[in-house]
Amino acid sequence: MNVRPITSDDFPAVAAFLADDETHLFDRPSRLGVADITAWLSGPDLAHDSWLYEEDAGVVAVGWVESHDDTGVAIGIVHRECRGRGLGSELVDRGEERLRALGMGRVHAVTLAPDVAAEPLLTGRGYREVRRFWEMTIELGDDPPPAPQLPEGFRIEPFSSEQARAFHGALDGEAPDGFEPGRAPALERGRVGERLEQCRSEARGIARGLMQQAIARAPELGLTTLLGFVFAHNTGSVALCERFGFQRWGLLPRVAVLDGVERDLLILGLRLGLDTPS
Repeated sequence: MNVRPITSDDFPAVAAFLADDETHLFDRPSRLGVADITAWLSGPDLAHDSWLYEEDAGVVAVGWVESHDDTGVAIGIVHRECRGRGLGSELVDRGEERLRALGMGRVHAVTLAPDVAAEPLLTGRGYREVRRFWEMTIELGDDPPPAPQLPEGFRIEPFSSEQARAFHGALDGEAPDGFEPGRAPALERGRVGERLEQCRSEARGIARGLMQQAIARAPELGLTTLLGFVFAHNTGSVALCERFGFQRWGLLPRVAVLDGVERDLLILGLRLGLDTPS
C-alpha cells in the first residue's frame, strides 16, 4: 500500500471516492464533485496535512486535517471493502498527531451519521458527539417558482457596481448622497444578506423575496448548490435560510470580532433539484 499526501491532481479521484461512499451510506445519488473537494482542500497544507492511501485497485482511504484557532478538524474516510484493517485508527492517529504538532487544544472529528463503524472507533478513543448537521433539500420541479412577494414600492433588480457606494453606506449606517431617511435604495438592487436597520418598518418580506429570487435564478445560471454565510447570532437570517430548506453545513467558530464580541460564522447550504429526504 502506498501512502502519500493528496495533490490537486488527485481531486477528481478523491471526489469520486467520497461520492461513492456517500451514495452507499445514504442510498441516494451523491452530488459531490471536484468543485466541492477543491473548496474543502483549499485551506489545509496538503503536503503535511493530508493522506491518500492507494492500492492497485485505486484509492482505499483519504484523510486530512484543518486548524481553526485552537481547534483542529479531522476528516477520514475508508472504503467499505477495506474496513477491519486498521486504516481508520491509523487516520485518527495521524490526524491527532498532526493537530497536536500544530498546537491544537482539541479535535473535532467529522463523520457521516450512517457510518456505523465510525462512532465506536471514535467513542472508544474518548470522543463524544457534540453536533449534527442535516442535509435538507427541496425539489423545485418543472414549473417556475412563484414571483417574489414584496412590500409595495420595492422591486428586485440585478446589483450593479454603480450602486456599490450606496450599498456600502447602507451596511455601515452612513448616509450616502441621495439616501433618504427610512429608505435604503441600495437594498432595492437585490443583495441577499442585507442589513435592514434603516428601513426596518418597510423591510418585512424583502429578505424572503430576495431569497425566492435567488432560488428561482439558480437553475437559469446552471447552479445546483446555494451557500449562505450567516453569523450564528443573527437568528433571523438563520431562520430565513432554514425556512427555505437550507441546512447547516459548517461552522467557523469565533472567526470575527463584532462590537468587541467574538462571533461564529455558519455555512448554510441548499442543494437544488434533489428529492426531499423522508
